[in-house]
Amino acid sequence: MVSHILVSFLGNRIWLKVLLMIICISMAFLLGHSYLSTTSRSVFPSRVRANGATLVDHLLLASNGQMNSTSFSSPNQDSLSMHMLSHVARSTPDCNSSSTAHTLGPVPTHRYIIEWFHWEQLTMATTSMITLSWFVSPWNANVIEPFTLNSRYFGIPHPYRKNTPLFSFLDYEKFNRLLCKHDIPPVLRFSEFLRYANRRVVVVHLLYNGFDMRRFGNRGASRTEILSLLYSKGGHYADCSDTLYMQRIGRVLLKWINLMSPSHPFIISHYCCINGSHPTYREEMAQNCRVPSDGDVTVVFTDWRGLSPLKNFRVFVPEAKNINLPRPSIDVYPYSSSVLRNASAFLNAMTSGSEFVGVHWRTEKLGQKGNKYFLQCLSSAQQIILKIFDRLEGKINLLHFSDTGPFGSKSCLHNCLSNEFVTSSFSTNGITLTHYSPSVFDGIGDSGFVASVEQEALSRARALVLVGGGSFQSQLYTRYRHYQKSSHIIYKVCHGE
Repeated sequence: MVSHILVSFLGNRIWLKVLLMIICISMAFLLGHSYLSTTSRSVFPSRVRANGATLVDHLLLASNGQMNSTSFSSPNQDSLSMHMLSHVARSTPDCNSSSTAHTLGPVPTHRYIIEWFHWEQLTMATTSMITLSWFVSPWNANVIEPFTLNSRYFGIPHPYRKNTPLFSFLDYEKFNRLLCKHDIPPVLRFSEFLRYANRRVVVVHLLYNGFDMRRFGNRGASRTEILSLLYSKGGHYADCSDTLYMQRIGRVLLKWINLMSPSHPFIISHYCCINGSHPTYREEMAQNCRVPSDGDVTVVFTDWRGLSPLKNFRVFVPEAKNINLPRPSIDVYPYSSSVLRNASAFLNAMTSGSEFVGVHWRTEKLGQKGNKYFLQCLSSAQQIILKIFDRLEGKINLLHFSDTGPFGSKSCLHNCLSNEFVTSSFSTNGITLTHYSPSVFDGIGDSGFVASVEQEALSRARALVLVGGGSFQSQLYTRYRHYQKSSHIIYKVCHGE
């Protein structure tokens, strides 16, 4: 309106008309940009900080006097927000096609499964997640990608530390194509869950051989309150919504998850406690835990250890005896382009593109039998390395890797030999360890990412020596054979330990 009046007043002065129109358009653009910026900030607000701690820190301190604010480090809010904003629509690979075609857009129902705490580390945690995807497939539900924190998985981003989405490690399309070959629903992105999830949560709490994990507090409290309730209800399933123990878990769960969704908070519908030592069936669990058979649903498993057709420390699922699921000893869990790119850059820096012999020491497994056993395995490995060099008849690089070091296995804190003993033993035998440094190659400073890059690098070796056992070694063996299809040279030393 203002521009129209001024144009009429200025008459036929064309150049003034043009200048005035440019000014009006620029002002409109700036006002619109300011509005959009304000709106986007309101969707993922920054956390308010007070005296160096987040507001969430103070909330948890108020609810649990045993916590200390100095134990928390600041969260990586920027990386989480970028991840959540980058995939706002459902993006599920077409598993029946060799192409990379996707089915885009929201689906009529949104049935999501969150595995809050994952048992074990990278390789076995991924395998356990696959078993959960299979387990809930009759529920027409999808497991949501977890976040990694030093090789451990969290189904909900840890509120006080740096979190890395699973599909920063694994290739989203190729991984889900692997699942679909086994008739397993795809694992979906956390961003989709936040956007479409039903805000009423069913919490499933599994006990294994009468115990739950230490992370939920005193085991005795769980046995006293939860087990007595379970046995009063027949020993297998019970609605445990009224127990103080589960309500305490629920308060922490809601604080974690609602940090990601402050404007659309989640609430807990009910709690279902299960004795996983009993024979457990998929449809039976859904019925007893009152998981709706249709419509949108959100289920959070507080902790999932995987399943087994035998009665042991996992969920006892008799029908698992007849299934064929992806596992690290047979299937390659496909890495993301970021892992592949970092592995290539790292190897180029270490070997200038030439061939090498790779050795991986799994000291966690070796350490379970003590120092003497470790030295015996070290001696055997050294003899095999000499044989390989004689066989190759040429000068070739030798790279030693291990699960120790600045980004080593966190379970080494409990099972590995002392760093002093390992370092001294390697030094005495002329072994120099090689470590990938994420800061040098613009990688992710997470031990899971580091382990993935080193595993990918080792799989490209001319010859490979695996010392010690475990799922990481099994996946490395499978990955190596995948690369070296015709001319592989591989030795396993003390692999059964």
